[in-house]
Amino acid sequence: MSNEYDFFDFTDYDFDDDDFNYVRPPDKPIREILNGNTFNDISNNDISNNDRSNNDISNNDSNFDAEFEQCLIESQLSFLSEKKRHDEEKEKERKLICSPIRNKLERVKGYDIANKEIYETIFSVIDKWELSQIEYFETDKDILESIFNLITSIRMTKDEHKFLINLFDKKNNI
Repeated sequence: MSNEYDFFDFTDYDFDDDDFNYVRPPDKPIREILNGNTFNDISNNDISNNDRSNNDISNNDSNFDAEFEQCLIESQLSFLSEKKRHDEEKEKERKLICSPIRNKLERVKGYDIANKEIYETIFSVIDKWELSQIEYFETDKDILESIFNLITSIRMTKDEHKFLINLFDKKNNI
């Protein structure tokens, strides 16, 4: 009887045949020896050396932390000095812008005693702007009107007038 699984049929196979019972003998064991220190060669001295190297690593970490902290402090100091220098340069630039205006206002102030308080307000606002403490000045409409009337009555260049109007008028700054 023919079966579709005939190739698995071992009924007529002779199991006593030497070809079928042949099993390859196992390979001989191979012993490998590592060069240098092996586990058997490690002594207490080597372990203590290893501990010392771990301590060196932790010392290096603490040295690294100290160096990192030092670099961080130096970077912060450098940033602060650079910021201070930048602020000083900005203040100098602002003083150069305001010095001609201040000179003209000082000259007129000596003759205009009635508006002394308005001049003092203008000078204090200019001082604060030079120091970068304010960008513009907000106050009552009445005070603003008196400041604008005073500014327009003084002979200045168009740019100086525009600067003072922008300094005192928030609408022009937006």
